[in-house]
Formats: sequence, C-alpha cells, structure tokens
Amino acid sequence: MNPEVIKKIRIIGKSIKILYVEDDSRIASQVEKLLLKLFENITYVDNGIKGLAAYKQNNYDVVITDILMPEMDGIMMTTKIKKINPDQVIIVTSAYNDSEKLIKLIDLGVDRFVMKPIDVPKFLGIISKEVVNIYNTKRKILLEEKQKQKNLEKELIIESLFAPIVIFQRGIVDYANELFVKTFNQKNDVHIMLGSLFVDELLHGMNNNEILKHLSQNQTNTYSLLIDNSEKVEYIVKVTQIKDSSKLMCCFLNLDQMNVVESISKPYSDDLQIDFTTGLLLRNGFRKKINSYKANEIEYNAICFGLKHMNEYIKTFGVSSLQRIYIKFSEYLVDNFSNLLEDEVAELFSFDTNKFVILVYRDFSKEVEESFKDFLNNYSYKNENRTRKQNMSVDFLTCSIDKDESLDEVISKVDNYLYMLKS
Repeated sequence: MNPEVIKKIRIIGKSIKILYVEDDSRIASQVEKLLLKLFENITYVDNGIKGLAAYKQNNYDVVITDILMPEMDGIMMTTKIKKINPDQVIIVTSAYNDSEKLIKLIDLGVDRFVMKPIDVPKFLGIISKEVVNIYNTKRKILLEEKQKQKNLEKELIIESLFAPIVIFQRGIVDYANELFVKTFNQKNDVHIMLGSLFVDELLHGMNNNEILKHLSQNQTNTYSLLIDNSEKVEYIVKVTQIKDSSKLMCCFLNLDQMNVVESISKPYSDDLQIDFTTGLLLRNGFRKKINSYKANEIEYNAICFGLKHMNEYIKTFGVSSLQRIYIKFSEYLVDNFSNLLEDEVAELFSFDTNKFVILVYRDFSKEVEESFKDFLNNYSYKNENRTRKQNMSVDFLTCSIDKDESLDEVISKVDNYLYMLKS
C-alpha cells in the first residue's frame, strides 16, 4: 500500500472498532498483529458465541469472522448480527471455497470474502476500503446535521426583516442577510470587516472580535455608519449570541426600526458567553454544549490544552505581548481544526488564561491528538517587527467523558486535567 494511504488509514483507524472472530489461534495471532499496525481498537474472540456476546455489548464498525468454528459458526453469528444491525460491515475469511456457504452469506448481505491462506495486500485493500467508506459515511451524516442547523438559523433570520443582519463565528462572517449586503454595499463572504462600516476612527481600526466586544458592552449607543460608502446614517447595533453556539448576531437598527428588536432577539441569548480576545466560547458555553451533547446521547472527549514554555514567551517578547500571543494562538487553533469546527464535530473553549478545551466527538478525538503532536512543526509566534520568533508547542491531556457522569462531575474532571497541564 502507498505510504500516504497507510498514514491516512492509521489516522482514520484510531476511531474504528473491529471485532475479530477466529478459532485458529495461529492464524488469529498473525492477523491480529497485522491489524494492529493500522487499528488500535480490536477485540479478538475464538468462537461465534463469544463474538455475538461481544457484539451485543459494543458498537463495532467492522466484524471479521471465520466460517467454521466450534459452538457457533460464522454463518449463524452473521445471521444474528444482521438481525441486530442489517447494515453491519462483515468480512468473512475461510479456507474452504464452499459455494453453498458463500451463497448463504451473500444472501445475508455479506459481500467481502478473503480466502485462506490470507493474501495480505488484498486483505488490507478490502478492509481499508471498508474503513474509508465508514469514515466518509460518518462525516456525511455530520455534514447533513450541520446543514440542518444552518437552515434552522436562516429560518430564524427572515430575509424580510427590516434590519441588516450579519452573523460572526470566531470573528469570521458566517452569514449576512440580503438587506445587510445591499445596505452597506458588501459582498456576502467571510472577508467582511465590520470596522470599515463605522465613521468613528477608533472602531475603524479594530478587528471583528474587538468591535463585537465593544458593541456588546455598549448596546444602547448610537453609531454613525456609512451607507453605500458615502452617506452617514445613525444606527443602534444589537449584539446577541445564538443559543448553544459560538456565533454572534449583529442587528443594525435605526430609530424607525427599533420595534423589530424583540422579534429577532427571542431565539438568541442575551447572556454573552464569548471570550472576545480569542473569539472562543467561555466556561458557561462549555456547560451548555455538554448538556446538548447529553441530550443527543453523543459520545465525546474533552481535550484540555495550553501553550507550553510560557516563561520563555515572557522572556522573549515581554508580558505586554501575552494578549497578542493568545490571539494568534486562537487563530492558529481555528485554522488547524477548521474542518472539524465547520463540520461541528468539535468546539473550542477558553476556560482561563492559557487553559483551553476542545470538546470533540469521540470518533474524531485521535485526529485532534495527532494534530496537537504536530503543532510545533506548523505554527510559531513572531513579534510585531518580525525580529524574534518562537515555535508554538502545546501540552495536552485527553479527558474521556462518561455519558453517565453529571454535568458537575464533567466540569470538575476537566478542571483537574487543566490543573495538571504544564505551562
């Protein structure tokens, strides 16, 4: 197999669970060693009764089974497994080319067969193809859920409202309604800079997160904004956080439009839970996200992390640079995990100074860990005049969350892991 393909399979394989059923201990030992080169989570049993029992206790992505075994053969076990989950991926290995048995298995929905002695390249090719299909299916389901959420948000923001609206996530535009685009002569894309709309030079020079923080703290102020890049119009800007999300909605209202404030604010939270330095959700947002995961019975891990060697940063760049370092670090995090964040299988949180958490679906936890291990090779901080540079290294601990744990138990466990981190 191509080395790049093997590397990809190993990354995907960290979240794949395999049940291997084989009564011949010699063959089983060889195959298990082979599988462990690509996959971490393998359960081995030596007959169909044990295989079925293991299957009932766990969710497996792939089942690999022999046909002829004592107590319960592979065909009977496959029959019972298919009754539990008709879509279960099953790969059959056999030393016998028995057409009658193979036909029975085909009728059960099994279409992957490997003859003994096992042809290693063929075997790895078959299982790799199945694993990639499983991974892609999981991502497709998550993307569909994400699209449903986006559609819901757009339904909440009715285009016919008499107010320009724009939604930001971590300082980047996620959505702008048609009236915003037309009123302020903007393109509906991620590159909208909020500061360019304001006449005030102080606001004009701020980045999106800085302006959002200012606006949220001055919700009754009136601002002069540029219409069509020339006409000045007075607006009040209402900033609200979309429920259970790191997204912030800005609604631009002039005095004649104040009566629509209530109608657009109900689906949103007035209690902002965003760290405006980094654009990440705060501890309260973490609590809400966990509650939503529990309600949907999602299995997840909390990966606690922070920058290593902070004394060296202070020595090199000075205490006054820490805020800029954290801002740059958060930008790198969003860039590094953009796919997971966009697919909404992960969310970033800022708990305290240099104490961060990424809440991630368990199936994607290993992918995050591998990325952190390689963070040092990809990201660095440079001072403003670019005369000094320091690579960014991350210390992290993975906290496995049990679905039966209470919210307070989860928070306490995460706090303990954050305390153990080295800075």
